[in-house]
Amino acid sequence: MVAERRVYPRYSCTFQVRLIDPQNQIHLVNADNISLNGIALGIDQNLKHIFLEQGCHLLAGDFVDLYLPEPANKRWPEQRFICRIQYLRRLSQQHFQLGGLFDQLDEQQQNLLQALVDQNKALS
Repeated sequence: MVAERRVYPRYSCTFQVRLIDPQNQIHLVNADNISLNGIALGIDQNLKHIFLEQGCHLLAGDFVDLYLPEPANKRWPEQRFICRIQYLRRLSQQHFQLGGLFDQLDEQQQNLLQALVDQNKALS
């Protein structure tokens, strides 16, 4: 029997996230699911290659930065999130899913994350 390790439930989502590469360039990627603890992002082969060229291998334990969108009908100051990569899963020859855990969240980030999770929970 496999034990569930997930602390918080995850919810499907369809918003875009701004993923920041090691040279501080922003790339729009689709979020697949989100929880209070982490996020799964869809990335393509080209973006994976950009990160590799810049010295980030997207391995478990590596860190990436990202900006989450504002929840609907709410104004939030822009928040930069740090994610520790848990996995990079190949979905096809050109597409991957990057899973990460949020790291070092402050109170504002936790509130923004809670609002996004609640918004997507209502849509599920």
